[in-house]
Amino acid sequence: MNRTMIRTITFGIALFLLAFGVTFTQLQAQAGPGVRATRVGVCNIPEIFDKYSRARQLTDELKERTNKLKAENDRRVDTIRIKQTELEGLMPESSEYNKRLQEIQELTIERQVWLKMQEDLMMRDHLRLTRELYKDIKDSVARVAKARGFDIVIQFDPRSPEGKSSQEIVQQIDRRKVLYTDEQLDITAGVLQDLNERFRTGN
Repeated sequence: MNRTMIRTITFGIALFLLAFGVTFTQLQAQAGPGVRATRVGVCNIPEIFDKYSRARQLTDELKERTNKLKAENDRRVDTIRIKQTELEGLMPESSEYNKRLQEIQELTIERQVWLKMQEDLMMRDHLRLTRELYKDIKDSVARVAKARGFDIVIQFDPRSPEGKSSQEIVQQIDRRKVLYTDEQLDITAGVLQDLNERFRTGN
């Protein structure tokens, strides 16, 4: 290949790059001055649930309610046991025996129905409160993200996967979508501050 041909090829490449550069610049100009790169932030949702004051308060209330439910159930069980002990001292052929036996059966059925109703009610309340808490968190994430100029916020859990088997750990790893993030992109602290301040002031 002679020098003339090399110069021609080089000159042609230079013209192509120049033309491409002009075209790319024109495309950018057409896109408008408001176009910018999408900013992505992250938020540690497990930490939010753990440190959100309202979530802690509701957890304490549910624990207290569970303890009261257990105490009442224990009281009913003890009542039935006492009556069963009394029944053992009666003659099976006596009318008093049949009367006590029927009473025990009624108390047993009543306790079972009552316990099932209370457990179902607690499950419904827990589901409703969990939904409310998640809505609180989503609304707060949106407020903080907009204030800091983020367009998208991805859930991030920095904790190391734990499990009793390698399969459990692999499953946790598989669910992780974010493996690293710069601290400046983490809005967890801001969301917690927003949530707890609003809960404290009743907003």
